[in-house]
Amino acid sequence: MTSPPAKLPDPTLDAIAAGTALVEAKMRPDLNDMLESEELEALRLRNRLARSQIKNVKADRAMRKTYAGRILLYLELYSGTVGLLVIGAGYRVGGFDLPVEILATLVGSTAVAAIGLVGFIARGLFRTPPPDVS
Repeated sequence: MTSPPAKLPDPTLDAIAAGTALVEAKMRPDLNDMLESEELEALRLRNRLARSQIKNVKADRAMRKTYAGRILLYLELYSGTVGLLVIGAGYRVGGFDLPVEILATLVGSTAVAAIGLVGFIARGLFRTPPPDVS
């Protein structure tokens, strides 16, 4: 047979008050807890910043791809039109004739447009990356 448990003495008011202070001290966050929460918040902010940068890079790439394609199409159409004008004036198709000065201007502007657009696109595609802020 087991004996009944011994009866504990009734707590005094002083013992209760001391225990309450200990419980309150345990419930308050200590310095390590506060540092951990600050570190966690800093990590969350860095994560949000990184996600934002990734989103910007993706949008930038998509936009550059779209506009590079449009600029190339414009250059192709412009060069093709100038080529047709030069061929038409050279063979005098349907009596079409342009002075030499106008033909030189058209051919020169095509070359300048091609060189300028290629340089513009290359500078946009191979630019230096933005600085890392982390």
